[in-house]
Amino acid sequence: MQEFEGRTAVVTGAASGIGLALVEQFVDLGMRVVMADWHEKTLVTAAEDLAAQGADVLAVVTDVSDSASVDDLARRAFVAYGDVHILCNNAGVTRPGSTFEATLDDWKEVMAINFWGVLHGMRAFVPSMLEHGQDGHVVNTSSINGLVTTPQFASYIASKYAVTGATETLAAEIALIPGARLGVSLVCPAGVATNIFANEIDRWSTASIELVGDETMKRFHAYSDPTRTDKASPADIASAVVRAIKDGTFYVLPQAAGAATNGLRARMATITAALDGDESKAPKSIVQAPGMN
Repeated sequence: MQEFEGRTAVVTGAASGIGLALVEQFVDLGMRVVMADWHEKTLVTAAEDLAAQGADVLAVVTDVSDSASVDDLARRAFVAYGDVHILCNNAGVTRPGSTFEATLDDWKEVMAINFWGVLHGMRAFVPSMLEHGQDGHVVNTSSINGLVTTPQFASYIASKYAVTGATETLAAEIALIPGARLGVSLVCPAGVATNIFANEIDRWSTASIELVGDETMKRFHAYSDPTRTDKASPADIASAVVRAIKDGTFYVLPQAAGAATNGLRARMATITAALDGDESKAPKSIVQAPGMN
């Protein structure tokens, strides 16, 4: 996709972090942007700030876990701007807890937003994006932890693996449609200087926090510090996404170093060794320490 001026983008999780950075990049490219988020006050403030600078944006309070809410987002985007050309399913949350100890409520909420939110977005927008026949692109935000695991965040990791699988499948399906002009990208950031953990920690239940323990929580608090200089900025990730849209790149892996990416390389080496029938060559561990990148 090369033409952006006057086209329309829809971004979920648009009030802050990577989502807001994507909105800003699209605005700079001359696009009209529908900003969706469930944090109404933060969303409206961000949209008003951008509009004051001349951006053509529409804020729509949206609960991506609710298919009707996402369908309404699609309707309002079409009424306001017509055809949608870029869809970024970016909204996400996180909860602590191991596979066997995390509460069922936490599992359900994380899967509802991180996975079902992406699925609702694809179902609401992809058919019309294919039908209008113009160049377009779907961007789904997974995580480096949608490719390699870490302890104590089982629901988050499972949800991101699900996003990875669904997005790879979407790309394969679109490749089978003759003449389709819809690209697909899977974004897998590692450490990013956003407030995702800081914002989410306030929503974690006491039971969930007790499950992971004080020492692990200290690491999570340190990891969530948005002022850390060893993490990528949201703008860095958004720039990588725009390059992927322009180049038609599927996997977007903006960070080549760190514990998470080292874990991914180890996982790939382990799988290759298993395929070759020589697991003695596999690394000893494919996991990373919790909360560390």
